[in-house]
Amino acid sequence: MKQTKVYIGTKFHNLTVLDMRSVVRGKTSPRREVQLLCKCDFCGSEKWYPKFNVVNGRTKSCGCSASKTVHGEWHTRLYGIWSGMKRRCYVTTCKMYKYYGGRGIKVCDEWKDYIPFRDWALSHGYTEKLTIDRIDVNGDYCPENCRWSTYLVQMNNKRNNHIVEYQGKEYTLSELAREHGLSSSVVSARLRKGLSLEEALSKEDFRGKGFKKVLKLYKGQGKENTLEGWAAELGITKRKLSHKLYYYGTIDEVIRRIEFEK
Repeated sequence: MKQTKVYIGTKFHNLTVLDMRSVVRGKTSPRREVQLLCKCDFCGSEKWYPKFNVVNGRTKSCGCSASKTVHGEWHTRLYGIWSGMKRRCYVTTCKMYKYYGGRGIKVCDEWKDYIPFRDWALSHGYTEKLTIDRIDVNGDYCPENCRWSTYLVQMNNKRNNHIVEYQGKEYTLSELAREHGLSSSVVSARLRKGLSLEEALSKEDFRGKGFKKVLKLYKGQGKENTLEGWAAELGITKRKLSHKLYYYGTIDEVIRRIEFEK
């Protein structure tokens, strides 16, 4: 089993390690046990716990249940948003950790306590229909970088959105498709098949009209080439190039990314 390294100041759930020791436990069959002196985040009490229990999550607090008794809101939606925010940033076993804590995103010191977060939320337009959204998707959870928004606004603020320019303005592909009464998957499929953005946004039914044979040229490094030609030049498959082009937008950006990964 992989051993977890523990240092003074390491935090496990609601316990912060202050010291460690090795003691002998048991009379009939003595064994040596590593114990951690931990401080409870809720009530501030300090107590020795078996290292195994703390590291593996069996012991998460001193048992004071302060999180449920101090404010009495542990069952509310807002408390769930707060705890989920912390879980994404600090609990490595959370399936979303790699997108938040794994990228260095943190919760500011002020919001590590629920009460200040609740007060900010209620004074900044929180309702049961809104979700917390970071304005800068690479920034931390803090009052300066957060707002309450609808799921639609939040989806348009994702860092992996496909941004396109249309009539002098920038849109996400899903946003532009929605404005034209089309599914984003339909527009995306049409673009991959070689249609221009204007054609892809039209209401015309292209099925059965041979649009798969449309030859589309992609500009990059001062020249034009087909998708197959660029793929051969870059030494990657057409499918992989198409995937990269979907996310990075231009051939020049794809080339820059490939060179950076080398």
